Amino acid sequence: MPHPASRRLAWRADLPVAVGPLESAVALGIGVLAGVFGGLSGLGGTAVMVPLLTSRLGFTQHQAHATSLVGVLAVGFSAAARYAWGQHVHWGLAAGISAAAVLSAQLGVRAARSLSGPGLREAFGWFMFVLASWLWARSAIFSLPPRPLWAYAWTLGPLIGLGSGFLAGFFGIGGGIVIIPALVMLGFPQHTAQGTSLAAIFPSGVAGVAGHHRLGNVRWAYAPPLAVGSVVGGYLGAALAHRLDETTLRLVMALAVAAVGTVSSGLWRRLGRRVGRRAA
Repeated sequence: MPHPASRRLAWRADLPVAVGPLESAVALGIGVLAGVFGGLSGLGGTAVMVPLLTSRLGFTQHQAHATSLVGVLAVGFSAAARYAWGQHVHWGLAAGISAAAVLSAQLGVRAARSLSGPGLREAFGWFMFVLASWLWARSAIFSLPPRPLWAYAWTLGPLIGLGSGFLAGFFGIGGGIVIIPALVMLGFPQHTAQGTSLAAIFPSGVAGVAGHHRLGNVRWAYAPPLAVGSVVGGYLGAALAHRLDETTLRLVMALAVAAVGTVSSGLWRRLGRRVGRRAA
């Protein structure tokens, strides 16, 4: 059994290390950008946050996924507050989804731990391609007439939560990619689906952060500026979501997410090497 002194030293090694003003400013900007994206889409903003944390601040892939969950919590809090102000949050259903998501989030964290950094990065990139395809096809899905499934919402809510929680822990996302289309197919309006999704991701995000913290993946020194930026961006994104044309917004997000997937999956590097070989 470890000596108490060694446990204290280990704990002190986990204490946040101060970061410079430049790194704090970069983290703040990343939080704002990710928050705007998350507030607009209801997806939490990790599609923007993870690649920027790795490319701009030198995070490893596991650190980026873990620390991005702190930003997801901030985005969910601020954006959900804006949606709630417009009465677009179903709080009871959000609670049901959250309860199940907390259970499966830890499974997602453990599954992510079993993959190497490059493997997790490539999996995340291909997941972004799936997300981009879903955003592109969103109009066809959401143009369907509401299905009379309101009576089953409380039964299906925990099932939705299990899937979204696993994704939150595995990819460091808010799980909105599962929650939003599921709620719309249950007959909820688009704004209500996004607002409820943002409210539901908070508890699963807390569970995901706790799991990654135990693994030592969360870089807490960057959490304050990242959270502040995410709060501001999340509120602005949610406000813009009530103003922008949905078709235009869907196309912009699909292109942006596809670009992130191209970089994260390694497809961009492979294309670059092929072009280089042909030029040589």
